[in-house]
Amino acid sequence: CLSVNEDAMMRDARDSREVLRSPWYEQMFKPQWSLKTDQDAVTNYANTMGGSRVSKAQGSEIVGLRGDCLLLDDPNTPHEAESKKARDEVNELWETNIYNRVNDLTKSMWIGVQQRTNSGDWSGYVLKTTGAWNEQTNPGGWLHIVLPAEYEAARKCVTPWGSDPRTIEGETIHKERLPPE
Repeated sequence: CLSVNEDAMMRDARDSREVLRSPWYEQMFKPQWSLKTDQDAVTNYANTMGGSRVSKAQGSEIVGLRGDCLLLDDPNTPHEAESKKARDEVNELWETNIYNRVNDLTKSMWIGVQQRTNSGDWSGYVLKTTGAWNEQTNPGGWLHIVLPAEYEAARKCVTPWGSDPRTIEGETIHKERLPPE
């Protein structure tokens, strides 16, 4: 897991570990493993069946690390996304140091989470170079999920596995955090 914001990376790693330790997770998923006690750092923890989570700040050394799922969180800050030079640097980092940090380029998964602020940001770059997912024509592409803060029926996000549950134009994605007013 990589994030341009080290504080967010630490928060998310900590929260993920707490979910895995929770009674809810245990009851819901009934895992056949537990978290190891000898590898239990916030940014690097493992389970008793060989799974692990390693979290790093984007730009830190990741050569030699690999995984079956790579999560990239906000690779461009909104401020950096306005600079072509900064956008190009992030896209170059993706191509040369991040993209191939998976165990199997044909089966591994990449997940990118990003607030879009520029069409040339990282999300725009991967959609342009790899293309959007399509079961028939581009099964190796990116499934582009767009969830605007305020619901727009014309842009309703639909995937093969579900869709944005909102139906009222202008309805916010998180009423408590983003009240309509």
